[in-house]
Amino acid sequence: MMHVTRPAWIESGDVMRLDAVTLRTLEVVANARDGGADGTLLSVLDRTATRMGGRRLRDWLIRPLLQVRPIEERLEAVAFLVDHPGERSAI
Repeated sequence: MMHVTRPAWIESGDVMRLDAVTLRTLEVVANARDGGADGTLLSVLDRTATRMGGRRLRDWLIRPLLQVRPIEERLEAVAFLVDHPGERSAI
């Protein structure tokens, strides 16, 4: 459980609140045909190896960040993992 860190409180002003109509129209996690996952943004992006990672990705998609600095930090983390495939494989 070394990967588990302290829980962090997310202020409501830190993320965009998307209503059900918006999520459905944009097909973020459920498609318009049958409510399934095929063809959704989540299905295109989800290459997670664990259920916990999948839940984290889903949460990030339905509650996108609003503040520039946290967005930049995520982008830097992704860039690091793209540039260091060994580190990415270890995770």
